[in-house]
Amino acid sequence: MLEWKKATCLFFVLVFVQTCLAVEIENSLTVGPARFNVVIEGYGEITGDLKGNEAKIEILSFGEMENQNILSLNESFVINGKSISPEKASDEWGNNYAVFNVGEIGSFTYRVETLIETGTKPVGGQDFDLANKINEFPEYVLPSENIQSNHESIRTVAFNRFESTSFLETVANVTQWTYDSLEYDLNFFPETTSALETLQTKKGVCDEFAVLAASMLRAKEIPTRIVTGLAYNPQNEIGWNNHAWLEAFNPRTGWIPLDPTFGEAGSIDGSHIARGVFPDPKMSTGAKVTSLQTAPISIEEKQAVVEIESIQMFDNVFSVKANKIVMPTNKWYDLKVDVKNESGGVAIGWFSLIVPKDFLTGTKRKILVFEAGEEKELVWESLVDTQLKENEYLSGDYRIVGLGIDTREEFEVVPGETFEPGARLKLLDVLPIVDGSNLLIELTIENMGPDKADAIVEIEDLEQSLEIGGFQKVSATVTVSNVENTDYSLFVSGPGLNYETTITIQEGKPLEKPVVNQEENSQPSQNIELPALPEQLFSLEAGIIAGIVIGIIVILLLLKELLLR
Repeated sequence: MLEWKKATCLFFVLVFVQTCLAVEIENSLTVGPARFNVVIEGYGEITGDLKGNEAKIEILSFGEMENQNILSLNESFVINGKSISPEKASDEWGNNYAVFNVGEIGSFTYRVETLIETGTKPVGGQDFDLANKINEFPEYVLPSENIQSNHESIRTVAFNRFESTSFLETVANVTQWTYDSLEYDLNFFPETTSALETLQTKKGVCDEFAVLAASMLRAKEIPTRIVTGLAYNPQNEIGWNNHAWLEAFNPRTGWIPLDPTFGEAGSIDGSHIARGVFPDPKMSTGAKVTSLQTAPISIEEKQAVVEIESIQMFDNVFSVKANKIVMPTNKWYDLKVDVKNESGGVAIGWFSLIVPKDFLTGTKRKILVFEAGEEKELVWESLVDTQLKENEYLSGDYRIVGLGIDTREEFEVVPGETFEPGARLKLLDVLPIVDGSNLLIELTIENMGPDKADAIVEIEDLEQSLEIGGFQKVSATVTVSNVENTDYSLFVSGPGLNYETTITIQEGKPLEKPVVNQEENSQPSQNIELPALPEQLFSLEAGIIAGIVIGIIVILLLLKELLLR
């Protein structure tokens, strides 16, 4: 947290308040290779009568991935004081499970403990031209229950908002847009909201961030899968939480990690610990159970415990040049830093500006693609709207935190002139959303000046005026009725604003094959704890009953055929 104090010209005051929360991982964005000891524990109960059969309990474990190595792994299960050894199994997506076959009723506990190494390579790798089709992993391009990438509304946003044919630019831009557009809201926990609903509400938790970004990438025919596991969040009292992020497949370099919730792309910080990968969050399970209907099983999973063994920062990836700044009050100031790619290859970098809370800026996170050795100037348009006497100033520091970077530099805010009257409009986003026969143009416009102004929106024969107050940001929707699958010219104008674009309506695509749904006897991950499983649907008795019913139906159909003759 950064703060400042007011001072006279006789004194210079530099204030930096550091939290006491896990100092060794204070800036998770800078964490590179790391080693953790992770413990997953759960408990439950089998009741009723197994009738001489066994219940099967499958616990999602940990496995080797491109960005993760397993150094040790122990899995255990105890029921009524007796230990049961695990069997190993994997599902169709390559996830590892510890399988316990249980032949008695009673209370049980389970435990999965692993010593694990994480840390992605901090480069985006070679680029890929999306004008060419990606043939690998077609199952991760298909739409799913929560990722409706074939829907006309998702496709229209994806093809108009993300026009680049560069793989790296596309994944960076989708991550940046999702990070900027959604408001983190715990009211959306525990149920996962679909990509279409999230596009409307603009709110959610990590699942919603992940499914919305995945829908845009799959609409662009980029294979994208959901990763579930753990991640460190310094803003949360617990620190470590269940989390969901993404991986997108680049044919030239493999799976590329993305975290739209934290605004990371190309590489993710080493505090991400993966348990499994799935086409849809609905398919993610911490545990799966199979039992007789006469022996129901309840099961819950505790909050994971993570102990840090070692942490390194990303090294020699990016360098930054930042200077002390002196800026006046009541005037927009371009805060500039120079960032250079030192990795030796193409890299996606993500950088955050951390300033005192009264500092006004646009998005504080920038996600950019850098060629090898490329240097870019990052600019944050900043404002301190306060009144200072002639002999007063504010002082403090600002920080640039990102992939291998944690740079701190001083600033001073000195008395400035009163704001010049007027308005300056800035268009932040345009989203064309198809809603039946209507086209909804969602606009986000910010007024950078003290006086109110009108933004004029023109599309086809429609013209609409939007009033925006001084220093306000407004989101508004302009509706075009009875649209066709054609191009529409959009103009947005106002003081300092002159924007023009063409919107192309995209049709929905039919499913290539039925969407794969979650197995009925497994429970969806809720990203905090595994809910109780009140009943199991697959059993020997159920199979026998189903066979009898099918046999009766077949006999009745044969009798009907004979009578008709």
